[in-house]
Amino acid sequence: ERKRNKDNGMKMLIDAKAFRLLLSKNEEPTRENATNWYDLGTAHTKKDWQVNTTGERYVRVCVVYDDKCETYSNSVKVNVR
Repeated sequence: ERKRNKDNGMKMLIDAKAFRLLLSKNEEPTRENATNWYDLGTAHTKKDWQVNTTGERYVRVCVVYDDKCETYSNSVKVNVR
């Protein structure tokens, strides 16, 4: 069972193994429909990410457990140049 920090309103997940950045034309990127993704370990705080695509895309972060995205952030529309 996953542990959740109940001391703050966000109930932060404290047992995440990694975070995954997802990029897609889909408004709600998932690992299955993302055209690009990058895994960040729990110690990473920033990432320079090179992708071979341009135009309007959506970015989202997911929390990874057992190599699967289980919890997703809201998606953000970006213009990749």
